[in-house]
Amino acid sequence: MDKMLTQIGSQDKQDLQRNLVDWSRKIYTSRKYVPRITFWGFYHVFCLDEDTAAIAGYPDDRSENRMAFLKQIFGQTTVDPWNYLFIAGRSQKTARNLFSDLWHLSWKYKKLPNSFQRMLKAFQDQPELALDGVARKLSTMIGSRQIDPQRAGAVAYQLLDTLYANYLCGAQTPDPERSMAVLLMACLLGDDVVFNRQCGPVVSEWLDRKRQPSGLLMVRLFHNSGIYHIEDAQINTKLLPDIVCDGKRYNYQSGPGSPLRQIITEQRFRWILLSGQSGDEGDSTMSGAGKTTSLRFLALEEQGKNALWLPLAEIYDHHNLSDAHLLSRHISATFHMDLSDLPDSTFFLLDGLDELIDRAQLEQLSSDLYMLQHSGRFGLIVSSKFPWDQMPQIDIFYQWSNVWGQFHPCFIQNLSRGQIRAALPNDMEDEQLAQLNTPFLLALHLQAASLPDDPWTQKLIERWNAEELFQNTAPTEELIFYRSLIIQIIRWYESAQGQMIRWEMDAFFLFHTIPAIACQMCRSEGNDPEFDPVSAIAVDRDFLARIVDDTWHTVHPWLHCFPGYSTPGLHYEKLLQGIDFDKFCSGAVTSLFHGEWNGRDQLTDPKFTNHSLRDNLALLHLANIFLLAQAGALGEDPQVIEAYGYTVELFPAKQLQKAAAYYELMTKKSMSSTLRLGPDEAVQSPVSRFLAGHIGATMCEHIPVFRQNHKISSAPWYQYMFSAFQQLEDSGNREVRRLVEHRFGLAYIYGQTICARNYRSQGQYDQANLCAEHIITFQNGHPNLINSDGYHVKALVLFEQIQRLLNGKPCGELQTIHTSEVDAADRLTQELAALSADSHARQEILPPLSQAQTRLVPVFAMLLDRAKRKRDAYAQRKFFCDPTLEFLCHASYVAKYNCILAALSPGHSGAAYNLLGSLMANDSECLENNPRLPFFARRPKLHLDIPGLAYDARPLSAFQIYRLVYNIRRGPQPYSARRLCEFLLRRQVRLDENGQPRTALGNGPFTQLEFSFLEQATARALMNRQSGETYWRARYLHELALQAAGTAQFQQKLDRAQAALKTAWEKTSCTKKSHDLLNSRFSEVDFLSVLVMIEDLLMDRNRGKEERRILYTRLFQYLHSYWTNARTKPIFTTGSATQFSDIQDCLSRIDRLKQGDDWFTLQDLKAQYPFA
Repeated sequence: MDKMLTQIGSQDKQDLQRNLVDWSRKIYTSRKYVPRITFWGFYHVFCLDEDTAAIAGYPDDRSENRMAFLKQIFGQTTVDPWNYLFIAGRSQKTARNLFSDLWHLSWKYKKLPNSFQRMLKAFQDQPELALDGVARKLSTMIGSRQIDPQRAGAVAYQLLDTLYANYLCGAQTPDPERSMAVLLMACLLGDDVVFNRQCGPVVSEWLDRKRQPSGLLMVRLFHNSGIYHIEDAQINTKLLPDIVCDGKRYNYQSGPGSPLRQIITEQRFRWILLSGQSGDEGDSTMSGAGKTTSLRFLALEEQGKNALWLPLAEIYDHHNLSDAHLLSRHISATFHMDLSDLPDSTFFLLDGLDELIDRAQLEQLSSDLYMLQHSGRFGLIVSSKFPWDQMPQIDIFYQWSNVWGQFHPCFIQNLSRGQIRAALPNDMEDEQLAQLNTPFLLALHLQAASLPDDPWTQKLIERWNAEELFQNTAPTEELIFYRSLIIQIIRWYESAQGQMIRWEMDAFFLFHTIPAIACQMCRSEGNDPEFDPVSAIAVDRDFLARIVDDTWHTVHPWLHCFPGYSTPGLHYEKLLQGIDFDKFCSGAVTSLFHGEWNGRDQLTDPKFTNHSLRDNLALLHLANIFLLAQAGALGEDPQVIEAYGYTVELFPAKQLQKAAAYYELMTKKSMSSTLRLGPDEAVQSPVSRFLAGHIGATMCEHIPVFRQNHKISSAPWYQYMFSAFQQLEDSGNREVRRLVEHRFGLAYIYGQTICARNYRSQGQYDQANLCAEHIITFQNGHPNLINSDGYHVKALVLFEQIQRLLNGKPCGELQTIHTSEVDAADRLTQELAALSADSHARQEILPPLSQAQTRLVPVFAMLLDRAKRKRDAYAQRKFFCDPTLEFLCHASYVAKYNCILAALSPGHSGAAYNLLGSLMANDSECLENNPRLPFFARRPKLHLDIPGLAYDARPLSAFQIYRLVYNIRRGPQPYSARRLCEFLLRRQVRLDENGQPRTALGNGPFTQLEFSFLEQATARALMNRQSGETYWRARYLHELALQAAGTAQFQQKLDRAQAALKTAWEKTSCTKKSHDLLNSRFSEVDFLSVLVMIEDLLMDRNRGKEERRILYTRLFQYLHSYWTNARTKPIFTTGSATQFSDIQDCLSRIDRLKQGDDWFTLQDLKAQYPFA
């Protein structure tokens, strides 16, 4: 750069200055003030002159290029001319004249329009803000290589030194973007404004600052900007979350830089997966934890040269998947570089893996990552809420495990209390600090401290009835966010410049329209359209235009129900009458979307500035729906249903709890009291009744604090919901009926399913069965809704009664089983038998089956055949004179029929497959006919020994059933994953060279293919977060370590297994239970805890022989007692029943992995405690 400065300095300064103003324009003659630089000159020097041109993309002086140049530089800054001059209503001639005056600064000699005065004032009030905005634009152009920073910096510095040398006060050359920004501001406003007594010192000081991360978190206010977007240069380094990598915690340090920068430098990892983590220290898997911020800050540290921030959801959009080169095209379009042009040191910062839910998206991303890894050129950092082996579509990740296994795991951490305390202006209790544990929440909390203390602010707070929100010293996450919405409208009020109608519209959009958009976006980006039809609705410009109209159409008669609109005598409805999509696009709310705002194009595929904002707004919309439904405001109108017809059955309990909190903040009513009082019977609208009933019932069932309150019942809410649904089904409006199926159908099915469960638990079996009938009837009438839960619910109702009867528990009035149901089971038995003999046999009951389902036909045929054999045997021997025994035989047969129908129907009920797998594993027909069961023990004359009830190849058949549900592309299926691990790790089933299951023979070592399967399956099982899953993961890792015995990797693998077993030990409270075991308090010890203790004993080679002898003795005593009790007092269950094979597995494992000098001890124990 010094060399270039010398070259430019050799030019005649007067010649240089003469080229900065178009002296041919007569308006400059005989004027007291003549500008030193104009856009005419700047454009000539930086874009056209071949010796000095540093800005690409503007090859000539045509008017459209000049216009585009100014838009690119000043667009959406506080001095954007398009906000002041080129506004709607001006004629083309006036616009041309204004642009000419702007280009040559000749407006200085004319009467200023009021709009010019406002633009001048915007700069004079906050010159740094205006300069920051322009500098950011220029920095982006430098980052994309549109501007040559070396040449631009040299030319700009020389111009400053020539024109305004007195303001170059720093010891170093200013950054190129700052030098150019000052020159451009002088072109726009004139140097008499930029360098006057008021602004000159500020500009001089600003010019001297160096490009570096700022210590400011608070977002400076741009015209029409939002508080939820933090510019890269405004990220607070003190609040960058720590990152844990290989057990070491990294935090920001001024020298080494951000945690990611330190990890890259110190560990030299090139491929990193940055994810959240759930554990004892907290949960960082939520939105707002700082993953995106960490990536953006790393890009800032690299100054845009070696790190490219790439939002995955934007690149791998559903609509673009036909393009095989999405990533390279995005880089080329955004950064104006091809992959081949990038240096090998470039890092790709791939943000938001968890936002890709479609299988095709994940397949294409994995393929692209494979190619990038294979090239060996670039660094790759992927961010995700969850580690890759805990993602919903986990089978895809394991298919591409050669890609994802290459990423080194790093974990984002919640903010520490020290970080939070350092950022807060006052002291807070530790419990209060814990609420502010993410950068997003802490940033919003700090916004409250920045509000001006003036009458206008106080008046707006009072209007929204929010005084308590700003006085609360123990804020919750929901209070902080809801308060931030109030702060946002206050900030918009400050920048509205008296345009009150415009501001009122923005406030309405923020509290009503934007939440509706966020709610649909959550559904579209989070759910599979195959199982959630609403998620198929694209959030595009057409949807936004409709939702603007729909929300206003729905809410405006009911504005008085909401905070901010309840003041008597103020006609807000009239103020807001002009609401439409154009007002939405031109308003402040668009600042909540990601990206540079350039008009309507941004709304083609909108994304919120961050996911925490989107998620919280979506939950606020649920609160809005419940409020309106409670008021009876939601009518049978397609517009109403589109905007407010959202159901909540797929939301987890934590999110529903947040929605309840927003309802309480808005209404000042207790949700607990609302649910306890029940629905308002005076409401007439069936849509309102359905949604109020549905949301109320779901909150009663899913939120623990409500579910555990005996004064709160979901029953009246469900009845309210179901009666309204029937009204809607009977509606004469075809469009309403279509929307009801599309929007409410699944919620109705889930509601009936939960109702059936509640009735079962209360012994009201006919009522529970009626719920199942309602589901089946509805699904048959709406074949587009793929669901077979009705049949599964019928099976569960019957098994509940079977279980209580066989185990000797009171059962109440038994359900009536009709002859038609038994006949239907007979027909299915015959059809399955025929298909088992000939896979091409005619199917009258079953739909077309997949290849995997066809392989299970003989297994299901065996299940029904054994149930029919038992029923027929008891019937032929005249045992059905006892109605209870007759019920048991018929109920067992019909329940299995329903369960198989649920599994093989198009809904492919995963729960039904899991139940069938348990029945097979338990040898259920033999168990149901066990003479020692309480039912038969009390009535021995009713028992009949029936040969041939046992299932053939039970472990193998059960494995095949679980394998099918495991492979269903519908979530990780952790239960079936765990069951598969059990069969394989117990060596009851093995996999052949093609990965197909076969009956196990012997205790041979696992193959590499089996280890690969176990790695995937145990990882998927862990997503259930239960103690059993942790045990099987530890056992797998122990086997993996044993396979590496004698190699350099053995100790590392053993350490990993011991760490996993320690987690299982803690989850099962084995410290206490091992003490109980040693003191022979066997009733206090469960079988799973014994499995963990056995594994710990076999893994720990440092125990003394006597300690091992004592522990082995107690273990054998426990196992013998456990099996004796299970054999003499059996219990029927549809879950995991106690099997002798479980005891055999323990004995076999001990025998295989024992230490050599324990042989005599174990032989003696086997003799003392036989298990024959």
